[in-house]
Amino acid sequence: MNYKDADPEGSVCSQPTASQTGENFHQKKVTFARSKHVTKCSNCQLQDVQLKKMAEQIQNIEEQLISFQKQIDEKNQQNKKQKQKQEELLIELQIISEKHHQELINNGILQKQNIELRKEILKLEQDISKVECQNQEPLKRTSEQKFIESLIQMFMSFHQKVQFPTKPQLKQVWKWLKQIVSEYAILKQKELLLHK
Repeated sequence: MNYKDADPEGSVCSQPTASQTGENFHQKKVTFARSKHVTKCSNCQLQDVQLKKMAEQIQNIEEQLISFQKQIDEKNQQNKKQKQKQEELLIELQIISEKHHQELINNGILQKQNIELRKEILKLEQDISKVECQNQEPLKRTSEQKFIESLIQMFMSFHQKVQFPTKPQLKQVWKWLKQIVSEYAILKQKELLLHK
């Protein structure tokens, strides 16, 4: 068998017999080739339909992937914005806490200074009272001093000397005087109510 005996579609033919010579043989070859070609085309059409379906599916999948990618990008942007807001809030919180901490420190310092100042004032008051006691020279008495002395004498005359062997403080005298005035005011109101 030589290459001339080969079918153009790729099939191998046997040696032509007497009935297959001439036009008859040629027609059979063409008919065989056409039938074979038609079978291939129907397969090709099925494959084309399948390929089209697959292409559509791939296109749908690509579209879905693109939309998913867009959603992911949007979420990433939202996350970035939220992170930025969180960082800004954290910075603000840190600034506020630092200010508060500084204020607490300043308040502590002020409280210490206040306590020290009170101690110094008490010391000064004690020193003044000592100086007044030590200073026995007669000074010119002002009207205020005379008034205070007369109040103290009145207080001492109303109370026994046993209760106050030494000179009472002005604070005690003032408290006593306020009490007397308030009691007097109560009695006066009662009197007014009785007369009505």
